[in-house]
Amino acid sequence: MVTTPTEARQASPRKTNFRVLIISTVITVLILGGFVIAFIRYTPAKMEGVPTNTAGNHASQGSPSEAKPLAE
Repeated sequence: MVTTPTEARQASPRKTNFRVLIISTVITVLILGGFVIAFIRYTPAKMEGVPTNTAGNHASQGSPSEAKPLAE
């Protein structure tokens, strides 16, 4: 059977491509939503009374309080 160009361009009445697109989009949204929920659930809450690490009070910045000279 020879298919004419007009017949070849006609859409399928079953719309399988549309179904695959919708199902894969829904699955992708569900997976990403699961990652977001897991991230929010397992991220620890900020503790009250604990100072935040700013430039002024971070222990690894600046010079040491008691620097010793190098031995020659």
